[in-house]
Amino acid sequence: MFVEMMLAVFALIIAGTLYASSAEYGAAIVKGPGGVFASGVAKFLGAIGLPQATGRAYGSVMMIVLAITIMQLVIRFMRIATSELLSDVSPIFRNAHVGTIIASLLGMLLVLTGWWQYLWVLFGGANQLMASLALMLVTAYLMSEGKPAAYAFYPMIFMFITTIAALLYTSYNLLTKVMSGAVKGEALIGNALMGIVGIFLVVAALVLAVEGFKAFNRYRSIRAQAAPAKV
Repeated sequence: MFVEMMLAVFALIIAGTLYASSAEYGAAIVKGPGGVFASGVAKFLGAIGLPQATGRAYGSVMMIVLAITIMQLVIRFMRIATSELLSDVSPIFRNAHVGTIIASLLGMLLVLTGWWQYLWVLFGGANQLMASLALMLVTAYLMSEGKPAAYAFYPMIFMFITTIAALLYTSYNLLTKVMSGAVKGEALIGNALMGIVGIFLVVAALVLAVEGFKAFNRYRSIRAQAAPAKV
C-alpha cells in the first residue's frame, strides 16, 4: 500500500508538470491515461539524458507490468474466494486449477463486457477497507495480549469511516445514474451491478465491525477482571 501511494504521487506529479495548462491535459487524457503516464516518464527520464523514445517505451512497459501484476492478484484472490464459497458444494472447487479456470473466465467476462471499468472505481475503497479490517485484527490481538492498542485502534477508526463513506458515495453515484436513466445498455448493467457490489461491501464491513467491537469489549472486560483490586 505504501508503494501504491508513492506510485499515485508520482503519477500526480507527472500529470501536474507535463502540461502547461489544464486544457492541454484535458486534450491529452482523452487519448487515454496510459499515454499521459508514458509521456511523463519520458520527460522525467529525459532530464537525465535518456532519449525520448526510450523513456516512452519504459513508461509503457511499466504500465503493462502493473496491469499484469493486478491481473495476477485478481486471479489469485478470485481462486481463493471460489474455494471458500463453493468448497462445501463440491470438493472439486478446492482444486487450484479449477479455481484458476473459473477466476479466468470471470475475469474475461468483466473485460469483454466492459464492466471492469465500473468495478475499478470501487477498487480503491475496497482495498483501503481491507487495511482498516487488518488494523481491527491487530487491535484485537494487542488487546487480547494486554498490550497498548491505541496506535492501531485510532487509525482503524479513521480508515474505516473514510472508506465506508467513499464506498457509499460511489455506490450512490452509480445507482443514481441507473435510476435517472442517464445510462443505457452496457453502462446501465455495469453501474447497477457495481453499485450493488459497493453496498454489499459496506454491509459486510459493518457486520465485521460489530463483531470486532464485541471482541474489543470482551477483551476489555477480561482485563478489568484480571486487574488487581485496589486496597
